[in-house]
Amino acid sequence: MDVCRSVTARGLDEAYFLDLLGDACNSLGRYDEAVDALSRAVKLFREQGAQCAHAMGLFKLAQSHLALANTDQAIRYLTECLPIFRRLHLRTSEERASAALKSCLLPTA
Repeated sequence: MDVCRSVTARGLDEAYFLDLLGDACNSLGRYDEAVDALSRAVKLFREQGAQCAHAMGLFKLAQSHLALANTDQAIRYLTECLPIFRRLHLRTSEERASAALKSCLLPTA
């Protein structure tokens, strides 16, 4: 087995595990832990070139930050995932991220 290929597979395995862990933490309302897991997953997805998983991870990270009322961080991650969704022609994901971003940018009354 090629050593480089093995390292890549392990990196993606870890990224997907962290992504699932982040989802579980979000569903339990443990948003700080979700941010930690998803941040690590996003970094690994980016390093491995897994563009779709990277963009989805950024979107989930934004949702976690919104749950923590960290709007500025959420805006950062939504702004980062939008061009990736566009480039990959993931229209539904792009629309969801765009709607979330617009809602973050609306002035509060």
